Amino acid sequence: MAATLSSITDLITTNGLAENYTTGETLNTTIPADKYAPYTKPMAQIWIYGGLPTLILGIIGHTLGIVVILYRKKSRKTPATIYLVSLSFAGIILLIIPLLQIVLKSMLKPEQPDPFREHTRAGCKIHVQLTYAILHFCAWLQATIAIDRLLFVATPLKYKLIVTWQRAIIVIVSEFCVLLTADSVFAYYVDIRDGKCTYRAELVTFHIPLSYFDTILYSILPGLLMIVIYVVIVIIYSRTRINIGTSRKSDKTGEKMGVVFFALNVVFLVTSLPSCIILIILAYDRNMTPEQEIKMDTIGLTVTSVLSYLGSACTFIVYCLAGSQFRNTLKEIVCGRNLSASGKRSPAVTKTTSLVSNDSTSVMAPNSETNKSIDTLNTLSK
Repeated sequence: MAATLSSITDLITTNGLAENYTTGETLNTTIPADKYAPYTKPMAQIWIYGGLPTLILGIIGHTLGIVVILYRKKSRKTPATIYLVSLSFAGIILLIIPLLQIVLKSMLKPEQPDPFREHTRAGCKIHVQLTYAILHFCAWLQATIAIDRLLFVATPLKYKLIVTWQRAIIVIVSEFCVLLTADSVFAYYVDIRDGKCTYRAELVTFHIPLSYFDTILYSILPGLLMIVIYVVIVIIYSRTRINIGTSRKSDKTGEKMGVVFFALNVVFLVTSLPSCIILIILAYDRNMTPEQEIKMDTIGLTVTSVLSYLGSACTFIVYCLAGSQFRNTLKEIVCGRNLSASGKRSPAVTKTTSLVSNDSTSVMAPNSETNKSIDTLNTLSK
């Protein structure tokens, strides 16, 4: 899982070699530390050649996404906009805090200090806590979006009263504060020791429950919640079609946003669950040889962690593929003109033109009753 690798990879050092101190390794402590040495360089190369392009792609994509989402004034104060902008901002922070630290550490020599964590004790604790907090926040923000879709489908008439942009902000801020508080346990776990940001000597066995806590909070709970919610949504739509024989009429804009939200959730699940699966295998599979466990604990977790960061970085691509309104706004920004005005006239304009034409005809050819009224008024005035 990305959370485990991003914080724990550099926490355990033996003879200058960084080890992945995961749950699986803790359970099988008979593996010598030098067995990890052949995988140190390949892991660094994966982070450099896979993580660095992901970092650049993600920052550019999230920035463009925020610009496009906030381009239209009328859509700025909507719950959907709040969720999407929050997800993009969280994605940028996710790439800068954990991923940038891993990429830079992979580029440095083993004897060089970590630029984020190994200069001060406070820097070590704060960076580790923020790493876990932002990873968990991105996961639970995806789950919050799924809950928003459930409310939209289950209570379409009351949705606009229940879900407002002000309440969306309150939910997002509260969510981050709760997770930041919960993840303070990771700041308590680490400290500067022998010049390295690593675990506290007296808390070495504390890593096992922390790994389970991290896995549950980052992947299992939000992932299961999203899956259950979308199953319920499918059931609701199915029952509606059976009862009234057709699909339920609802807000078209909300349905389009639902497609974007659903695509984001699917990408998150596809890119984050592989790391969770590997950690579960490492924790419970007793049939693996030490060599197989080392490969999965190093190369396997590194590849799946890069995949999870890639899933967070490609939200801009998801917006373009799943959101027609997003694509149109992007084209409008790039072309510098209103696309709706450059093509066919909108139905509203056509209708207005027709009404004006009809009214003009009426004025030019008044009926006989109108003529009689005018003659009567002229007679009275005389």
